[in-house]
Amino acid sequence: FSEGTAVANQSETNAALDALAGLMRRADAAIRIIGYTDERGTNERNLPLAQARADRIAAELASRGIDPARIVAIGRTSILDISPRSGASSPNRRVTFEPVYVGERP
Repeated sequence: FSEGTAVANQSETNAALDALAGLMRRADAAIRIIGYTDERGTNERNLPLAQARADRIAAELASRGIDPARIVAIGRTSILDISPRSGASSPNRRVTFEPVYVGERP
């Protein structure tokens, strides 16, 4: 992600989401989408931004035909940084995907 909820490369994002949606159509799997921010900003600013990133990707999957009931979107701040780089090119600004556990679906 660059600023806000804008992805850095829309064509790469589309290709990855198309592939993920294809996998999800072939399996009865549910996923957790976790949005992250970098260390800049306060938790009051970053937590809603992290949630908005996860929500944006969830909406993209739903627009590709994935039932929203199979998606759990969560926002987290910079608690799990993966890089010391900060700013608009920081890899800490990301979403990750995890399996949803039994009983976690909304």
